[in-house]
Amino acid sequence: MNDRLQFSDDEWAEFVAEGQELVEKESLIQFKLGDITLDRIPVGSGARGVEALLHRYADDIGSTFESLATYRYVANAWPKEQRVQGVSFTVHRLLTPLGDRFEVIKHPPEHPTTHRRYWSPDQVRRFRDQTPVVPATRDEKVNRARELLNAEEDAATIVNEMLRRPEVAGRVVADAGSRNIFDRTRTEQYRQRRDIAPPSRDQAPPPHPTSAPYQTTPMEILELISVFTNFSVQMHRLVPRLPGLTYGPDEEASIKDRAVQARACIDWCLTVVETGKTDMDEQLARLISGEPS
Repeated sequence: MNDRLQFSDDEWAEFVAEGQELVEKESLIQFKLGDITLDRIPVGSGARGVEALLHRYADDIGSTFESLATYRYVANAWPKEQRVQGVSFTVHRLLTPLGDRFEVIKHPPEHPTTHRRYWSPDQVRRFRDQTPVVPATRDEKVNRARELLNAEEDAATIVNEMLRRPEVAGRVVADAGSRNIFDRTRTEQYRQRRDIAPPSRDQAPPPHPTSAPYQTTPMEILELISVFTNFSVQMHRLVPRLPGLTYGPDEEASIKDRAVQARACIDWCLTVVETGKTDMDEQLARLISGEPS
């Protein structure tokens, strides 16, 4: 069944109220255990055998050393007059490291989407510029994904799965930065394969295919394709924003000079590709280098 559980607003409010009441009772018990433990086994007394006593007491009451130590630590950090009713023991514990915690707890932060001001473990994480366990905004979701996919192998697996979604793949391909990363990666992989297994000089070169796969394309050609791709992408992004701008005489002249220079570079490149000759006349050399004619 794919039916999703749903609540009416009144049902959810009742559900939350019941939970809040129970959490408040739990917090009172946790603080009470911390208080009585702190009273019998004070912090900073210098007495020996504190850890052994906590272990013994925890075992006798059916708790754990870690739980009792936490209750005692938080109770010591939060005197009774500084504790805030309605704020859970867990929130008090998470705020304990803050030197100004007594003031901070009086001003709960605003939730980024509901805009309600309250305290919860995730609200503490937001206040401390940490990623919440249950992210609410796009940035929080992205940061949470980064944390969960810290291992390279896990990240690669998820990226491969995500790219199987046509809409996701389309957005990635449309992003110039992503394409540049793919181009650089392919270039680096080619360089590594070439360095590991260089071709023999006595071996005849393979016939030139009409459309060589990237795995066998020379690095220089990949770099050239990348340069032209970047140029086209940037011009496609920038040119539609030019109408309506005001150009001074110097600006217009500079733009035209750079356009002529770029056109000359492209013509020279095409000549080299078609003829294999890299020589150029003196005028073309001055034009490409930007020297005055």
